[in-house]
Amino acid sequence: MPGDANSNGLTYQGYAADQCAARGGYLANLVDSEIDSMVKNFIADKGLDGPPCIKKYGFFIGLSDATTEGTYVWSNGNPICPGSFTNWAPGEPNNNTRKDPAGQDCVQLWYRFGHNGLWDDEYCNFRPKGYICEIPNHCCCSEAPADHI
Repeated sequence: MPGDANSNGLTYQGYAADQCAARGGYLANLVDSEIDSMVKNFIADKGLDGPPCIKKYGFFIGLSDATTEGTYVWSNGNPICPGSFTNWAPGEPNNNTRKDPAGQDCVQLWYRFGHNGLWDDEYCNFRPKGYICEIPNHCCCSEAPADHI
């Protein structure tokens, strides 16, 4: 049922975002074909793309149109601009309202019906899913102090 699937008061997608934040990251921004392929290859290589792991549903990524319907924004705040990389499944996004009148505002890598990780707009709270976190590498570099003779 929409809105009440988690006892912590978060949607499934909200829970996923919180789990990423607890690890110092955010839901992944798959902004180009290289990153998109790398993530999907990892999922396939680890056998995470089918039962029992995800029951053939999917993985939340950091893309949503929750603020303005039809305007997709990454979790870092950057929108998908015209001409930018996308990898939607055929017929998606469709903002289906059958299970929630508010429609579908979250995006998943979709593994049902042979879609093999293509993007699908999905209900944020219809069913639990896996999730893909992006954890920035906060490498700090500094110059070695100059030797004083």
